[in-house]
Amino acid sequence: MQTSLYDATFGRAGGGDIQIVTKSGTNDFHGVAYEYFGNDALNANNPFLKAAGACRPVLQRNTFGVTIGGPIRKNKSFFFVSYQGTRERNGASRLNSISSNVLVAAGLTNDRSEQTLRATFGLPAIN
Repeated sequence: MQTSLYDATFGRAGGGDIQIVTKSGTNDFHGVAYEYFGNDALNANNPFLKAAGACRPVLQRNTFGVTIGGPIRKNKSFFFVSYQGTRERNGASRLNSISSNVLVAAGLTNDRSEQTLRATFGLPAIN
């Protein structure tokens, strides 16, 4: 069920959108188990953090689930259940290119006068 912020696939009128998916049953049991994982060893470092020599922030994400379906009574009634879980440790919000001063030039202070900027960066003039 969606009550807001759904894309154009579902129309342009306001209100709610309810989707129901049905599937015919089978007299055999079927199921699937899956896991998607990401961690520090498999993901690239932020290029700004790498340029500043800062270490890669913690990232451990696991999305896992299972589905199973089968007969309750042969040729009469069937069941289907699913479960999905997500576990995540993400340190990117604590250490990023802004909070670690990666994008702030060395020697830059609150004094942004022309004389200070020319002296700090060795510029002949600022236009």
